[in-house]
Amino acid sequence: MTFTATPASATALTTASRPATARLGRVLVAVNLIAALLATGSAVLALVDPAILGAPAVDSWLELYAYAYAARAVPVGFAVGAVLLVAGLRTRPAVLVALTVAGVAQVGDLAIGAVQGIPGMMAGSAIGAVIHLASVAVIARRK
Repeated sequence: MTFTATPASATALTTASRPATARLGRVLVAVNLIAALLATGSAVLALVDPAILGAPAVDSWLELYAYAYAARAVPVGFAVGAVLLVAGLRTRPAVLVALTVAGVAQVGDLAIGAVQGIPGMMAGSAIGAVIHLASVAVIARRK
């Protein structure tokens, strides 16, 4: 037995899946906004107190890193926040680019944290990278 969808049943199926899709979109926007806010906040806190990065000692290199981290994290965080707040998921290409850049930046931070032996930086960056890049994968597959 084969099933042939009529236009009415096809519309019903499409309409039924819209609330779930909209809910997923709101969750993705919220989770990525929180991740961007936390990364931006961490960068600002590191400017105020570089010891918050979790390194064993604060020296001129750690202070330089805190400045460099903020120089990258603050604009990327604001850009991700602006794209998500203004476009939501309606402007898919902009969202995909913003989240990919944020995710790759987090992977870079994870690598730096691993090389420098800073566990807090590794954990935070890993979580941010997973959130941003997994969201990219989900959004890219959506129709």
